[in-house]
Amino acid sequence: MKKYITPIVFIVGIFLLHTALTAGIRILTGILSRGDMETTLLVGRLGAFGVPAIIVGLITVAVIILIVKLRKGSVKETFYLRKPKAKNIGFAILLGLLLAVLSNSYSIARLFSANIDFGHLQSAEISGMLVRSALGLLVGFIVAIIPVVFSELMFRGAIFSEMRKLAKPKLAIAILVAANLVIVVLTMWLAARLMPNLSVLVFLFHPTFVVTVFVGVLVSLVLYTLCYKSNSIWVPIAASVMFASLANVLDSMLEWIILMSSSPRETGDIINTWVYLVGGGIPPNETSVIAVILVTASVAAVIGVVLWRMIANNKKED
Repeated sequence: MKKYITPIVFIVGIFLLHTALTAGIRILTGILSRGDMETTLLVGRLGAFGVPAIIVGLITVAVIILIVKLRKGSVKETFYLRKPKAKNIGFAILLGLLLAVLSNSYSIARLFSANIDFGHLQSAEISGMLVRSALGLLVGFIVAIIPVVFSELMFRGAIFSEMRKLAKPKLAIAILVAANLVIVVLTMWLAARLMPNLSVLVFLFHPTFVVTVFVGVLVSLVLYTLCYKSNSIWVPIAASVMFASLANVLDSMLEWIILMSSSPRETGDIINTWVYLVGGGIPPNETSVIAVILVTASVAAVIGVVLWRMIANNKKED
């Protein structure tokens, strides 16, 4: 019985510690943001560079290391700190890129519902957008590295390692992915409840919610699978850094393209598309329906193929 209780207590304790630290940091930053202008600007800059996430991650990982040492365990084994194969890193980077595209499927689909015309733009505006996107990607990559490393050490490292003491690897992954789904849905549902003028039902069928839940579950599944099949924490870290740094830049770039469009079609509203697809609402523009389905299905299919190829190659070598 003890062999089951210890891992469960460890996992629940780490989750509670991480949640408490995150809530505490947010409350603190909220209080500081109400101060003078200089303090508010400083808090904003620290948040933009991921400092709160770094502090939470650092404390959580430090506590995990302390617990592992007290239990006379191996930090290397707990965190899967093994040298990765180069091709697995390549697979991980490609998967991170595809996940970033998938997370922006809503914006990509909107492009099908707009008449994109750059004829009225100056070349300086277009080149400026490209330069800002390149710089944003570089900054996003640098900013994402440290928080992502801490996050992967916690979830794909320590928690996955403990869960494998309770269940077989595939079942452990299924449980952790299901837990991630519940957390994402509850978080967004609570956010919807706090918005007095927003119907929870409409919110649940909003494309942002649907894509966030779908991508969140898929990202979790991919990262746990990468860690399990590669047996190295550096592989999911590579995928996660690529995903985190590219997703925001791609989102900003697509929004800019849509905003600069000369005549977006209101009839192609993707919100109506999702409501239509779940069985009601205003019939949407036909092109937008096809766009949502094709973008989501195509990228998800490619992710599945890449992941399958990686698993197949690792099995041959084993």
